[in-house]
Amino acid sequence: MRQVAAFAGDAALSLPTTDANIGALPCRRQDSLLSHAASRLEPISPMTKTLHSAEEIQAEVARLIHEHRDVRASAAVIQVPLPTQQRADGTGLNWWMSGFGNGFGFQEVIGSAVAVVGKRWNLRAE
Repeated sequence: MRQVAAFAGDAALSLPTTDANIGALPCRRQDSLLSHAASRLEPISPMTKTLHSAEEIQAEVARLIHEHRDVRASAAVIQVPLPTQQRADGTGLNWWMSGFGNGFGFQEVIGSAVAVVGKRWNLRAE
């Protein structure tokens, strides 16, 4: 059995399918296909974020930045600030970092590292 993902409005949905039931779906009109699929869809649960201290988030972002090949090749040392707590945004991120030292030329690497950690970790209120 395969999982077929579909998007209806703002919700991501998952439709279990097999080769046998794909042919059973109505194919005359696209909207009838979508309405049939929507009636059988189950919501996909979003990935939950784990709570970590500010120091742990700072260390993980620093690790990702300094492991990047461009940063290693230039032997740059980028100072990573502590994350600051903020109200959760639309993605659920409740922290942000700004004021990276010696980061000129590595903005994409820094942004990528913050985004990767922000998808998995949230700041624990202390």
